[in-house]
Amino acid sequence: MGGSSTRRGGGLALAGLLLAACGMIPSAQPQWVANRKPLPACGEETVVRGDTNVEARECLYQAFLDGEDAELISTEAITEGRRITRYMRVHENGTIEIFTDATGDPLGSGDWERETCGQLLGAEEVRDVWIEEVFIILDCEDQPIP
Repeated sequence: MGGSSTRRGGGLALAGLLLAACGMIPSAQPQWVANRKPLPACGEETVVRGDTNVEARECLYQAFLDGEDAELISTEAITEGRRITRYMRVHENGTIEIFTDATGDPLGSGDWERETCGQLLGAEEVRDVWIEEVFIILDCEDQPIP
């Protein structure tokens, strides 16, 4: 009896591995993301057709202005079957970083990415930005994956 349940468990693990490899279920976070320094959460949003969680974005922007730590998790549903999740993080020392999970975008890099950025500007400071965006992040540079 014990051997039978072991084989079934192995089959389920294999099926899960195959589904993950085919992009049908989300991949696990790499250790450098899963073990990132916890920051106060501003919330999460799922962006569809440009709609954003204005309250969560205002929280992140205000934390940046106040020199406080904060994180906003933003998932962009590009099209059916294509998703990108960004962990936008601001630190009390002024550092702006973004961890991007592009594993759900078969037309993109298909990998995790890490950037640091030089500017976070309020929508009122920039022309041609929808107010729902609250801020834009500029001057981002790729960083090595830890």
